[in-house]
Amino acid sequence: MNLVGKKVMLRELRESDMPLFNNLMNSSDVEQFVVGWSKPVTMSEQISWFQNLKSDDSIRYTISNIEDNEAFGTLIISKIDWKNRCCGLDIKLSNNSRGKGIGNESIGLAISYIFNELNLNRIGISILDSNIPSQNLFKKNGFIEEGKLRNAIFKNGKYNNLLIFSLLKEDFLDERNRQ
Repeated sequence: MNLVGKKVMLRELRESDMPLFNNLMNSSDVEQFVVGWSKPVTMSEQISWFQNLKSDDSIRYTISNIEDNEAFGTLIISKIDWKNRCCGLDIKLSNNSRGKGIGNESIGLAISYIFNELNLNRIGISILDSNIPSQNLFKKNGFIEEGKLRNAIFKNGKYNNLLIFSLLKEDFLDERNRQ
């Protein structure tokens, strides 16, 4: 199901999106902010990855402009645990689409879908302590910092802390009722 907002749409991944995804995978600007690591990925490897997604349990979206369908990035509802009613949420945006409200609207669409359609209860995320823009984005959407994993991620030649955030369905509904 596509999720449609005022400026953006979260839609299915298409093979035509793979050049953008390949750029996101190979971008040092993106890499410095994400947990984990990446190796250089060729376009052939990117397309092969796309063709093998059928076995993936994550819900993956391309974030696109609602007017002209230009792709901005990707949003993933990951680690879905149907028994415990929780999941993860990841977002990657191209450099030229940051700071324009695209991430905020995309996260809002995903949160609403997760709680109102999937009927999950908790969204948990991990953010590098140096990734201030992502911390601000998720806090703006009601996420609460739960804790810190000290020196958990080795990146850029040093160990970095990993911050743990969550949003509960009850907090989301309380905030929505206050508006």
